Amino acid sequence: MATTQKRNKLYYQPGIPGALIYWSLTIGIILLGCIWEMESATFHWWALILWVPGAALAVYGLLGNTVTLTPDGQGVRLNRVFWLRPKEIRFANTARVETTRVTRTIQYKHPRYMRHELVFFKKDRVRFDTWTAAVPHIARLTDPAEKQSEH
Repeated sequence: MATTQKRNKLYYQPGIPGALIYWSLTIGIILLGCIWEMESATFHWWALILWVPGAALAVYGLLGNTVTLTPDGQGVRLNRVFWLRPKEIRFANTARVETTRVTRTIQYKHPRYMRHELVFFKKDRVRFDTWTAAVPHIARLTDPAEKQSEH
């Protein structure tokens, strides 16, 4: 059971502006701890008050954003950083899918003009393509050969 669930979990980084805001906050906290330590003449343990949460935010930012396939296989669940609630996207509600192979970005354009950008590692991108290939209208739009024939 755990192996199946691990296979159905992919890690991603959100698109701009979400990633920009999160990582600037994280790096800012770490740098503030460094500046605080540099201002003192000797090492003080209380500078770790900023370093430890900053490092924890960095690790959580890498591991906290996951995409999970829903149990029925007809959608995905976006688990985002802790202050945002998980969002479920049904494949049937997706108007179209645009893929950019160069930046490993998948953009979902919804009928209500919502856009979700998911930046995957290459191995996770291949697995996500196999998930979406089961849905006919997504498989047609993500197939590069058919995209070439449309133009």
